[in-house]
Amino acid sequence: MQVSAETTQGLERRVTITLSAKDIAQEMQSRLRSLAQTTRIAGFRPGKVPPALIQQRFGAQVRNDVVGELLRSSLSKQLTEQRWRLANSPQFEPIPTGDNAGGGDICYAATFEIYPEVQLLPMEDVIIQQPVVQIAESDVDAMVEHLRRQRQRWNKTDAPAALDDRVEIDFTGTLADGVPFEGGTGTQVLVVLGAGKFIGAFEEQLVGALPGETRTVEVTFPAEYHHAELAGQDAQFVVVVKSVENGQLPELDEAFIRSLGVAEGTVEVLRQEIHRNIERDCAGKIKELLKTQVLDWLYREHPLEVPNGLLGEEMTSLRNSGIPEEALEERARRHVALGILLGEVVQRQRIKADHERIRAYIAAAAEEYEDPDQVARWIASEPKRVQEIEALVIEDMAVEWVLKQVQLAPSPVPLSDLVNLTRTNHA
Repeated sequence: MQVSAETTQGLERRVTITLSAKDIAQEMQSRLRSLAQTTRIAGFRPGKVPPALIQQRFGAQVRNDVVGELLRSSLSKQLTEQRWRLANSPQFEPIPTGDNAGGGDICYAATFEIYPEVQLLPMEDVIIQQPVVQIAESDVDAMVEHLRRQRQRWNKTDAPAALDDRVEIDFTGTLADGVPFEGGTGTQVLVVLGAGKFIGAFEEQLVGALPGETRTVEVTFPAEYHHAELAGQDAQFVVVVKSVENGQLPELDEAFIRSLGVAEGTVEVLRQEIHRNIERDCAGKIKELLKTQVLDWLYREHPLEVPNGLLGEEMTSLRNSGIPEEALEERARRHVALGILLGEVVQRQRIKADHERIRAYIAAAAEEYEDPDQVARWIASEPKRVQEIEALVIEDMAVEWVLKQVQLAPSPVPLSDLVNLTRTNHA
């Protein structure tokens, strides 16, 4: 048996394996003798089947099995010796030797990609900014106002539409060349003017409109718009204002407070609960920002060549996520590289998924639904879903390990800035 290895390009490797006819024949004879002792064929007693008949019936299959196992074991040995980790399944290709299908030597080439070697940099001098938020009474006031706005009543009016009014509209949009575009039409759409749900100055151009009025609204799609074919384009919308409504905020009384799930029905308890909710929300956002900084540092300071196969798979996975095509490859490259880097942390530190954290993750995901217990049981009943959660938990544990190695620099941040930082992080 002969084995040789070569680098073809990048992370691709090619291993040539030659199996000697003698090794193949010896292993075949051993297996055929075993079959002769156990195989039952009509007309022959067990163990008395002629070797020629065993060879005739099972020889081809046994030869294929022997060749396959010898190829895999030879490749496995080579991977161990070279300290290579497979990034994809090897592709075996026969190399003509003049007798590949007969009883002579057999030669195969195995082509595959490997994971790059990773050398993690020292982390003790790395500085990560840790946002620190002081929740002010004004932040609680703003949330109370937000809750009231969520539950306001809408009353139709014949007056011109003003900011914070709600209008019902039908609209038809075209690009500058008069061509309609996908998603450019809508009927019976409710819009709160000034809420910023529509692009550009769409909402502001409806201020002053009367019920039944038709207006032409002109906008420019943002340069980073999620539909690349519309990014930076000018568009025109013909908008029919079907109705205008004024908002009426509910009184901050006991009935309203109880409707929010606060059994005591007092403003004091409501504000306490809002404060706790903001604290919990801030903790989640801070965790997210810390993780982003860790991932940014890992990716920036550990440039890696990534396997083309994994890069292609990730690009396919991301293609339907709204990422502009020109940014797709770099986003996919980052995802793959970070997976490799975090995998190195997990392997070196022997990080295992904490089952309590998996259960807590499932419980937190289920809390958003009407029957959390039923949803939690549904999640836990499917091994694939649990494996996906386990991977997320392991990733979080790897990031937490890195955070213990670096220096955390407290950085005071107003609540509003923390929200903006999180939005930027997702951009």
